[in-house]
Amino acid sequence: MTYDSIVNRGDYFSAHYLAEVLPKDLKKKDGLLARWAEAEKDGQPTPRTGLRGLKRSYFKDRPAFADALETVREGKDIPKIEEWKKSLHELHGDILRALGFTAEPRVLTVERSDKQYEVAVAHAEPADRPSVIAIECGWAPDVDAALDITDAGRLLTPVELDHPHMLRTGDKLASWLFAADEPPRYVLILAGGVVILADRMTWGEGRYLAVSLDIALGRSTAASSEIETIAALFSADSLLPPEEGGAEPLAELLSGSRAVGERGAATLKQWHILRKARCSPSRLTTVVQAILTLEYRSR
Repeated sequence: MTYDSIVNRGDYFSAHYLAEVLPKDLKKKDGLLARWAEAEKDGQPTPRTGLRGLKRSYFKDRPAFADALETVREGKDIPKIEEWKKSLHELHGDILRALGFTAEPRVLTVERSDKQYEVAVAHAEPADRPSVIAIECGWAPDVDAALDITDAGRLLTPVELDHPHMLRTGDKLASWLFAADEPPRYVLILAGGVVILADRMTWGEGRYLAVSLDIALGRSTAASSEIETIAALFSADSLLPPEEGGAEPLAELLSGSRAVGERGAATLKQWHILRKARCSPSRLTTVVQAILTLEYRSR
């Protein structure tokens, strides 16, 4: 199942995997959802319950943020901009905490080519050598608006580089961080009602994952499967390496996605070979069904 709140730009996940296989992988007995179910039985918070609990406070402040966005689009300055920034910082902190991060804003020292630069971040974890960094942009209700460099895509705190150069947009800062001497694996671009997940392995190819919380939380009755899918893809439990070592859960899901994509490509190639061989339609159908059966059994 797919959701219009989740944007899979450039097939960050294969479309088939995201729609058909991911829901099954998440429900495995050793998966995130099973772990969260056990934690919730003991009364512990999880990213799933965190996102569900975010709705009330998000929509309480939404009208003010939406008005400010329209003001910017009209070419005017946001009134009481410091208050607006403070409210947006608080919203981003709430989102990070809902997703299971501790949300500790700080100035991060980043080294590039033997030079040090200071970058204001909403969160960086682990503290000593971050694999996940969260940065802050303006407020947006959808992904396209969140990447609009004329308004919501601009950083709340621009980054000073070598004079007179500066980084002013979230997408540029993500690319810059990925080129650091010790780059993170993931950068979360927080833009009010939107979270963009930039992965160092795919960001340069224009492939990434994003979610409009504005859409997901705005449904009269948010589907539990939609909320838990978002939590499973964007939470600390998914993006941070486990304490016992090994790859982070999202990387494991991506491996599954690639495997599904490779099997699908192989099957398609076999189909074209049979067509070129001018196999009869009935024989072609029989052979393809046999191939698909073998592919299924090999999983």
